[in-house]
Amino acid sequence: MPKHIAARIVSIDHFPDYVVVHLDNQQTWKQVSDSSGSATLHNGESVTIDREVGTYWLAGAKGDSVQVKLETPKP
Repeated sequence: MPKHIAARIVSIDHFPDYVVVHLDNQQTWKQVSDSSGSATLHNGESVTIDREVGTYWLAGAKGDSVQVKLETPKP
């Protein structure tokens, strides 16, 4: 995985404790920590994902970030 990814949000699945973000590069990322940053994400928005010490952070246009992990497709 690269240290930096830039993409656009295609859709967001909202759950009580987390969100799942689907990107235009076919990747799906799941929120793994509590953060108000997930509330500021919107469909069509450009986002970046950066790796810092083995942890990935997804950041939206307003700079709010949320800790995420890459979801693997289910067979």
